[in-house]
Amino acid sequence: MPAIIQHYIPTFLQRRFGVDPENKKTKVYRLDTPSGSCRLANPRNEAAERRFYRLIDEDGNIDDSVEDLLSPDPPVGGGVPSGLG
Repeated sequence: MPAIIQHYIPTFLQRRFGVDPENKKTKVYRLDTPSGSCRLANPRNEAAERRFYRLIDEDGNIDDSVEDLLSPDPPVGGGVPSGLG
């Protein structure tokens, strides 16, 4: 099943621009363009859209094949490779 929120800039790259790049829980600065003010934000919620890679054809049929193609199975970093556990 595809993820609901897909990042067009991966979180691991966003963290490199964080307040503390070595900390996985670091925050990044987000600029509010209308007001010009900055605030700290969680990279998990930034540079992402809900169902970004979902395609809907002219008949309204939903196609998640692009997301399935881009999502590694198992997820990267998820689990222990066979033979090592």
